[in-house]
Amino acid sequence: STAIVAGLLRKQTTSAFSTSSINGNYAFGLVGADQKANRFAVAGEFNSNGSGTLTGSADYDNYCSGGSCSGNVGNTTLSSSNFSVASSGTQAGRGTASMFFTGPSATINMVYYVVSSSEMLMMALDSTETPPMIIAGQVLKQSGSFTDASMSGNSVIELQGLDSSKTPAVSDAQTGIINANGSGSFSLTMDDNDGGTVQSQSISGNYAVTPSSGRVTLSGAGVGNNPPVFYL
Repeated sequence: STAIVAGLLRKQTTSAFSTSSINGNYAFGLVGADQKANRFAVAGEFNSNGSGTLTGSADYDNYCSGGSCSGNVGNTTLSSSNFSVASSGTQAGRGTASMFFTGPSATINMVYYVVSSSEMLMMALDSTETPPMIIAGQVLKQSGSFTDASMSGNSVIELQGLDSSKTPAVSDAQTGIINANGSGSFSLTMDDNDGGTVQSQSISGNYAVTPSSGRVTLSGAGVGNNPPVFYL
């Protein structure tokens, strides 16, 4: 068909099929398209109290073609009071929530599929919008408390997006190794496929970790005008 898709396959832990099993702090990342078919990505964190309430925050990045939409990058809070996971029946392990985002305000219906108490796959499930917002990604449980020392040593990284500095914008994919010194400095070496132009890149700069959320911001000349945001 004309559909070209790729994703994740995970074995489920059936004992985690309950709302109470999803309890603690979670980080997530979603990517796809907004209602105008512009590329859209959101990453963030939330706390689940195990009884159906989610609260957290997120960063979003909206690629706007030709100035046809209202905003590009921002930070938002999120909440839901109706999160639930089916524990039995044909939809066992399936969860749903209506998540309210501020700045700009929006309510997006989400569906979750439980992998374990530490992992879910999440997707927007809105049939009321025409066309709908189509985003999907992964949810992972956070552990411990966070400091700059939480990023220490080598990590591998992969990124995918659009290079809007070119007209028209082209797809851009990157993989590499990021080294953090545990006290606020990092260096990154990576391979970059920028619309078919392959090159190696090396950048360095500073990072700062927010203890309460695990949110990581980057700074320095090498990270560009719109630095990535990480959630540990």
